[in-house]
Amino acid sequence: MKVYVSEKANRELLSYLRSEGHETILVSEMGNVSEPVSCHPDIYYCILGGGIYEGDPSFLSPKYPGDVLYNAAEVGKYFICSKYTCEGLREKASALGLTPVTVPQGYVKCNLAVLDESHVITEDKGIAKALSKLPDVQCLLIKPRQVMLPGFDYGFIGGACGRVGDKMIFNGDLKAHSNYDEIDAFCRECGLDPTYFDTYPLTDIGSILAVN
Repeated sequence: MKVYVSEKANRELLSYLRSEGHETILVSEMGNVSEPVSCHPDIYYCILGGGIYEGDPSFLSPKYPGDVLYNAAEVGKYFICSKYTCEGLREKASALGLTPVTVPQGYVKCNLAVLDESHVITEDKGIAKALSKLPDVQCLLIKPRQVMLPGFDYGFIGGACGRVGDKMIFNGDLKAHSNYDEIDAFCRECGLDPTYFDTYPLTDIGSILAVN
């Protein structure tokens, strides 16, 4: 698989991905956004229809919401987005037949770990409330502020992980999370092997985005 990941990701994660035979595409700073998220894949890219939508970084700006134009997620037949999501991305989702679901959180993908077409994890109550109205989506709401993001007080679970094949890979020590047992069980319910690295803290790196 092709895996888009921050060039600042921990070397242990990168070594693991390569050892599994995946092609790692390192995302580097493209300018126009603040330094802490400047290498985050979910700032510049969005997985749609099994492929990658690549946003134009020249339209981004450092201050929120200027950095969330492409920060959205596909969950089954739904396109989870915010009022700030760019028109081009909305049009692409519409062309794929996805139903838009607007949530109050601008950092949509940062706050959303997508396990499969009907299972997601989030710390954001606004996202959880919006998705609770969808009968075919199960959302696990976990406690916030347990993910690191250097430069900010904390990061988000969606930005600290990503599905790669039959594994849900977490960047750091998932077992240290107070909701570890629930997250582990939720992943296994989806037939996914939760993979993590206990040698460093669970850290937001702008998602691990994998496509075939």
